[in-house]
Amino acid sequence: MSINEVKQKAEELYSETDLKELLDAAVFYGLKKSKTYPRMRQYILTTRTDFEIINLKKTVDKMEEAKDFLIKTLKEGGNVLFVGTQPAAFKIKEIAESVNMPAVLNKWVGGLLTNFNVISRRIDFYKKLKNDMESGSLDKYTKKEKVRIQRQLDKLQKLFDGLLNFNELPRVLVVIDPVVHSTAIREANRMKIPVIALINTDGNPDLVTIPVPGNTKASTSINWFLNKIKEYIEEARKMNSGINSLNQESVEK
Repeated sequence: MSINEVKQKAEELYSETDLKELLDAAVFYGLKKSKTYPRMRQYILTTRTDFEIINLKKTVDKMEEAKDFLIKTLKEGGNVLFVGTQPAAFKIKEIAESVNMPAVLNKWVGGLLTNFNVISRRIDFYKKLKNDMESGSLDKYTKKEKVRIQRQLDKLQKLFDGLLNFNELPRVLVVIDPVVHSTAIREANRMKIPVIALINTDGNPDLVTIPVPGNTKASTSINWFLNKIKEYIEEARKMNSGINSLNQESVEK
């Protein structure tokens, strides 16, 4: 069955106008029934030609839960670490940068959370090397030495691009597909850092704090999820700004 045929079936099941955005983004599209993790059955509406159709009402409920949680957690500041290394998550860098949050873009670095102090020194080294290269401070080296340094810089960029502002442990992880990023989930759980994850029908929802059931394979679905998270972060910051303004007024009086 093609995605258009599954979408047609899903549209027959949903008539609410507030779910049209999710239908258009193909958020409802699950995986084959044979791949379904048992604990994800609670988020599945039905099966069509061996493909699961995700219950979008459950998706909306979980996004509301994520909204409340993020606003409560971030209203006094703190970082969110975005994690999405799949090609379909190509918008994650742009969205993370728009709210000045760090993001893992290419590969999860083992120990990023559990060995934060060591990894943060590597990030600082990468930033220094990058600045030295851009400022021309490395022009004094021979051509051969500069080639070696450039290779080192390229390797570090692949690891740490998106983490230049990763200066403290995050308050929350936002993950695209915990199955793909199982190491990140394990480290977050070990460090007791809550996780909000877009999770498909093959994932274990018990491993994350707030599982948002949805299609983790399509860029449209991932972008919908990321843009919602962006909105919630911006709302939390507005509330934080308002609280700070009120506190400042009280001090001045």
